[in-house]
Amino acid sequence: MRTLHAAILAVLIILCVPNQAHAVSSKVRKLSKQTGVSVELLEELKAIRYFHRDVYQRRAFIKDLSTKNKKELLPLVVFIGLTEKKDEAIRRSCIRMYSHFGLLVDKKEIRSLVLPAIKKALSNKRRPQDQRWGFEELVRLSKWFQMDEEITEMLLPLFQGKDFNLRALSFKALCSVRHKLISEKIILPACQTVYGSTKGYSLFDRFRAVDELTRRDVTLIGPQLRDAMAAGKDPKMQVKSMYVFCDWKDPSTLSLAQKIDKTAVHKLRRGAFRLRIALGDKSTLNTVVAMLPKGHIDLICSNLEDLGDLGGEKSKKLCLKLYDGDLYPAERVTQWRRRKMEKTIVEEQRKLKVAASLSLLRMGEKRGEKYLQNVIK
Repeated sequence: MRTLHAAILAVLIILCVPNQAHAVSSKVRKLSKQTGVSVELLEELKAIRYFHRDVYQRRAFIKDLSTKNKKELLPLVVFIGLTEKKDEAIRRSCIRMYSHFGLLVDKKEIRSLVLPAIKKALSNKRRPQDQRWGFEELVRLSKWFQMDEEITEMLLPLFQGKDFNLRALSFKALCSVRHKLISEKIILPACQTVYGSTKGYSLFDRFRAVDELTRRDVTLIGPQLRDAMAAGKDPKMQVKSMYVFCDWKDPSTLSLAQKIDKTAVHKLRRGAFRLRIALGDKSTLNTVVAMLPKGHIDLICSNLEDLGDLGGEKSKKLCLKLYDGDLYPAERVTQWRRRKMEKTIVEEQRKLKVAASLSLLRMGEKRGEKYLQNVIK
């Protein structure tokens, strides 16, 4: 009886194995028809793992797929990026591989295959992460294939739409456009719109607009930044303006930077001091000396480092004295000892010595080089 049962079981196994193999190959053949990828290439990749119930097997297939540099696999990646619904990680991974395989094909295939897929991903508001990565892939492919016209036509409606996140992402992508005519007619007005708006765009978008306007056409943003710096109504944009003027080295902004006193926030004072250094203001040395008794130690150290860019014998003498510890104010010693915080005195002296060493290095003085090496170790 046992022998009969064993024989029946063996026959069932033999009959079922071919049917299972046939079912597996049918799935691969169907995937081949849907994507246009050859059955041989899919079998080489062991594409049957994509249909496995185990999520780790499916993700292992996607991982192996990302290591292949074959342009024939682009339709497969696009297909999975569009149709995958069970596992978000697999779908997003395939979206991020658009440029990986897209760089291996021609511009015609990008237009016919990848751009429609990205457009569909951008239109799905329920998948914001897919939209973000779709934007990144679009910008990357546009830079490689010079598709400024295509991405402008695709992104301009999103930039003009009502969705806050899509507006921000599309503006970031539009800033990658380099076509002169498109830049003059669309990108520059868009940057001016973002910079001039206090609602509907984030502060990071406004900062990006400033960077793009300064890089493309300084004359469009210079007077506005100077007015923003003088008005002082928007401290964050005021700080941004100061760092922009550091690159321009506009002498007309020196008086505005000198008006920033100790009542301002630290970031604003830091930007104003940096601007004064860039314009060669010799009075910055007196500013550092005046800050030593009661100023914030981190702000003092930052300004002290910038004195290295100013140079001069007086700056070098000041840094040498601070490096030796001769100018540490008695007021600070009394203040910390009264609070029984002697360790703070040692820590502040160390910070001043490091800042003085960095400043001396900028001036070509190597006295503090060994000390800095020991600090790094």
